[in-house]
Amino acid sequence: MTDVVGQLWQEGETFSRAQKHHEALLSFQRAKTLLIKESASMFDDVSKTKDNKASKLLGEIMEKLQAGINRITALFCKDQALALGLSYGFAKADVKKAYRKLALKYHPDKNQDCDTTCIFTAVQAAYEQLMMSAPTVSITGANASRTSGGDGAPPD
Repeated sequence: MTDVVGQLWQEGETFSRAQKHHEALLSFQRAKTLLIKESASMFDDVSKTKDNKASKLLGEIMEKLQAGINRITALFCKDQALALGLSYGFAKADVKKAYRKLALKYHPDKNQDCDTTCIFTAVQAAYEQLMMSAPTVSITGANASRTSGGDGAPPD
């Protein structure tokens, strides 16, 4: 395992403990992508020497990285507000704003260094679920006169 993969993996674990789940998932994905790229040359060398220790080690590392990814993805599936980075008591406008920000950040076409498909998919699913259940924003202040009787009192 290279130092960079190890650093990214450790960074992911640190982010996860700090409740920074999006960053953790991104670090795990970067480590996985880098490991896949680096393992291509290793597997060529392994096939020449018939040594299965290296391929077994790479497989174990890949499984552990995938377990970290799966753990955070499952957390996002259980808590859609967490997937969008929302505090409780949000409205549909908050959901839309958070979704647009995260979708732009984690769209697979925007991230060429690693696969962000799982993050983007979790954000999309959370958005769809929350848009069905989030309350709409109530109109208050200056806008209240448009929906009320004009004097701030509710319409008859």
